[in-house]
Amino acid sequence: MKPYIFILITFCLPASLSAQWKKTANPSNAKDLFDVHMVGATAYAAGQNSALLKSTDTGKTWSSLNLSIPENIRALFFINKDTGFFIGENARIQKTSNGGSSWSQKYVRTAAYGYDIHFSEKNGIAVGKDMLAVSSSNMGETWNVDTTFISNKRLNSVCILPNGQCWAVGDSGYILNKHISRRLWENKKFASKINFNSINAIGDSILIICGGMPDSANVGKFQNIILRSDDGGKSFVSSSMTEMKIPNSAYFFNADTGFICGSNGLISKSYQPLNNRGLQITGSASSLNAIFFENNVGLIVGDGGSIYRTTNRGGYGLNLTSSNEPPFLVYPNPSAGVCAISHSFDIQKIKVYNALGEEIQFEINADFSLIHIESKGVFTLQIESENLIYHQNILVY
Repeated sequence: MKPYIFILITFCLPASLSAQWKKTANPSNAKDLFDVHMVGATAYAAGQNSALLKSTDTGKTWSSLNLSIPENIRALFFINKDTGFFIGENARIQKTSNGGSSWSQKYVRTAAYGYDIHFSEKNGIAVGKDMLAVSSSNMGETWNVDTTFISNKRLNSVCILPNGQCWAVGDSGYILNKHISRRLWENKKFASKINFNSINAIGDSILIICGGMPDSANVGKFQNIILRSDDGGKSFVSSSMTEMKIPNSAYFFNADTGFICGSNGLISKSYQPLNNRGLQITGSASSLNAIFFENNVGLIVGDGGSIYRTTNRGGYGLNLTSSNEPPFLVYPNPSAGVCAISHSFDIQKIKVYNALGEEIQFEINADFSLIHIESKGVFTLQIESENLIYHQNILVY
């Protein structure tokens, strides 16, 4: 009977781990949602056919906001819980100062399209179709067109660093840069034709860019990329995400810890360093389009009006990838609760986490060669040497 028990547990894993991100009901009538932002306990989400939602309890419950001008909304940004902006169809930028009760138009460009908007104090930048970039220096009251260059490619994401450097990324590997005080953008195009969908900045030095697209040479295949710069955009190191089709959005807390969500309903949690990732499972294959965190509360929005929420940074994932081959073996795995650890290095410490990321109690012998876990389920062993940290998933039935 044991083989059948193991098969049953294996197929139940995705359902049990989906509790890392819980789906939240919303009144958007299955309209695709493209962006989400949160300030304190107040969150906003927006999408197609005038879908505009607000939550005052960190995304637990949502209500609809009315718009006087119907449109598709692609991106939004809130400076505080009451003052915010959105952009989308016709590159129309609208502003609210009363938490979305009313909106006033601040910019419009017929036949254009806006894909992202970002603010740093009084300075704002919005980007979109045909290399459109517009900027404001007065809290979004007025907007001026920046100088980029003539191209039918679109800019998908923009960010403003604390030192005033501004970065925008777009289709076909385009990376643009300027200082907030200038109107002229410089082309820093990376040697890639992959579409960049998201750029994140950590302080003044670290940039993380991700994106992807279908592989035109191989039907059903996808190309994707992650770029990271630790020197303020002077150089980038690239890698790919084999677990994901098209990365759409990223949010990073610091240089080591962050999340990337994508087109096939997957969430990848990165930690120590970027190429160590744990898979966060939602139980859905729908595209996840945007992710945002406020403290430990995370929100993800996607196609079909889906909203997912976590209150513990997603816990730990089911599948882990690492560029370092773990110099140990845990066996048997699965087990009834007792596993041997064969290792060729000096183990300093071992911790065990459950599927929600909570550290649990366990028994271990003096030379770290035998571990005993009384509970049943999926667990992550965190094995620490003097200089490195490794992770190994185990199943106890």
